[in-house]
Amino acid sequence: MFKTRLLSGILLVIIALATIISGDYVLFFTLLAVSLIGMRELYRAMKGKACAGGPQVKGWYSGSQQPSLSGSTA
Repeated sequence: MFKTRLLSGILLVIIALATIISGDYVLFFTLLAVSLIGMRELYRAMKGKACAGGPQVKGWYSGSQQPSLSGSTA
């Protein structure tokens, strides 16, 4: 188990260094892929769960009343 994690860690560091050193389009597309994979995993984890800023809060600013810092609605 430890050996597998160590080898995969070393391999990922080598890939990261090669990507960063080469830069330009290689770095761009690598970061794009990692971001999209991370976003997909987040959406899968949050599927069916309510979170702050979701539909339950939507429309908070709509209407004539604007929120105030003092907490009063007048």
